[in-house]
Amino acid sequence: MSKKIVCYGPSSKSETIQMGHLMGIVEENGIITMSYHQVIYSHEIMTGICRSVPEILPNGKIRLPEIEHDENVTQ
Repeated sequence: MSKKIVCYGPSSKSETIQMGHLMGIVEENGIITMSYHQVIYSHEIMTGICRSVPEILPNGKIRLPEIEHDENVTQ
């Protein structure tokens, strides 16, 4: 069995995201499979699952570009 790391944290506020959280599993190859839920400013709830390879930005923040995505939106 390969070693996996659990990760979690709040979603960053943005022009569309008011509040949210994500949690996931980091594979040995660095790919994160995560689940998220977010409330956007139009008062919709977004939930989904995505896969990402993290990028460390020059300012130290971590960007999570999606390589796979499945999303649901509820009003």
